[in-house]
Amino acid sequence: QLCISCILLPLVHYILEGKEKTDFLVYQLYESQRNSIEEEKVRSERLLYNTLPVSIVESLKVSLRRMEPQAFNEVTVLWSDMVGFTNFCSTKSPLEVVWCLNSLFSIFDERTQAFGLEKIKTVGDAYVVAGGLLQNTPGHARRMVHLALDLLEEVNLFNDRTGLGINLRIGLHCGPCVAGIIGSKKFTYELIGDSIKVANLLESQSESGCILISDSMRTKLEQDEKDII
Repeated sequence: QLCISCILLPLVHYILEGKEKTDFLVYQLYESQRNSIEEEKVRSERLLYNTLPVSIVESLKVSLRRMEPQAFNEVTVLWSDMVGFTNFCSTKSPLEVVWCLNSLFSIFDERTQAFGLEKIKTVGDAYVVAGGLLQNTPGHARRMVHLALDLLEEVNLFNDRTGLGINLRIGLHCGPCVAGIIGSKKFTYELIGDSIKVANLLESQSESGCILISDSMRTKLEQDEKDII
């Protein structure tokens, strides 16, 4: 019996020790997979937040049903465009053009976020922003004017750093529109309505380095000032 005990006890100890090691390895594997899933979730959410307004992403996280388009009575729209962009492209390589747009629009993105406004899209050299969408942004007309002034200043600073001669013109309008997600693959969040067209038209009629605003935008700014007082 003593001999059997001498053999069994080390064997049992070996088995238990092996089980502990196996359990530890399984736990490590589980934690690694869980962390990988969490990291992937964070990356996916970050991508969504960079693609859609925050409130839209939050709604999609609650329900995966396709969201219906929403109508807004009063949205502020900024439409900016680079003056002489076609000529600029003719003197630069495609890589230089892409670098320029990415560098400048990345700066615009930071300024837009700082003012609590929503970047809607870029179309070539055009940069489009909206305020008053889906979240409480009081004074969004004033914020949009300050953003427009900031964008002009950022272009000047960009020119000083790079030696490029980029010029910007901007149109601002306030009015109704419909907004919604377009498409099921590589989807976009679009604004539809005359307000977008008016902002674009104002931009095209503006002068280099200037901001042209509509009467409704001026009225909204006056109203914002009264609300502050």
